[in-house]
Amino acid sequence: MAFELNIRAAPVDPSHEDYEVRYESAFYKPGDIISVKRFGWSSNPTWADSAYNFVGTNKDSGYFICVVCTDGPTHDQVTNVLDKPWNDNFVYTITASYPEQGKYTVEVINENVSTTGKASLNRDKIESWLIGWGCENISFLPNKVIFDFLLWNAVQSWKFWETQGIATLVNFSLISYSVQTGIGRIGVEVINQNVTMQKIVFGIKENGGTIITNNHPNYVFEIEKSIVLAKFKKNVLQAQKVYRRRRYRFLNTLVNEVANNGGRKEYTYAQLQAVLQDGLSE
Repeated sequence: MAFELNIRAAPVDPSHEDYEVRYESAFYKPGDIISVKRFGWSSNPTWADSAYNFVGTNKDSGYFICVVCTDGPTHDQVTNVLDKPWNDNFVYTITASYPEQGKYTVEVINENVSTTGKASLNRDKIESWLIGWGCENISFLPNKVIFDFLLWNAVQSWKFWETQGIATLVNFSLISYSVQTGIGRIGVEVINQNVTMQKIVFGIKENGGTIITNNHPNYVFEIEKSIVLAKFKKNVLQAQKVYRRRRYRFLNTLVNEVANNGGRKEYTYAQLQAVLQDGLSE
């Protein structure tokens, strides 16, 4: 049981147009684990002349080193772990609910934040999404945002309908809302002549509503609160980003050491664990 790691050795060219703005998330840095290979990968005759052989004759040689783990878990057990990106992972908690008002106080944190605060949830990551859903009382703390989510605001929002400027196309009116069933009955008046009956009918059905009356330009539909809440959570999760191309790195101080000794080095699994750095511990 063993595996091999293909690791970035040479840095990214600083002249690349995206270097400054996307470096952490877009490019591999020295020490990043490019991929996990099966044990014996670097013993294959084709490896010697490939770009992955640091001291090879390939025109692209010199950019990668190979670290061989001689025991421990298999390739299948560590792939998609050691070579995964460092992604945001937003976790939602409803801290208070006000059924009569259709309002929820929500707290969101990023679970994949480092011990020193790298990848923290902040205003830049999520505020525009919350505003787009009509959230109110938005406040930011270190790696945390607290806000009020209102069903009535949400069902009128451009984010729910995925239509910028929705307020210039239709007017919404709340006819009734049942706290017991969570079903709201909503009136829609089309105020833009370019909005056709087909567009309205499609939009309501596509977003989980049930049409009760259809008398263009006036409509009535019903929608259950769980549909609105589910779409909100799914939509705002799109604000999650890749913080860094790889979460795990081979210690940067050892990259040159391996490179200067032929670009290939063997470790036991215990030794390897000591020289791999989890970004969440930074």
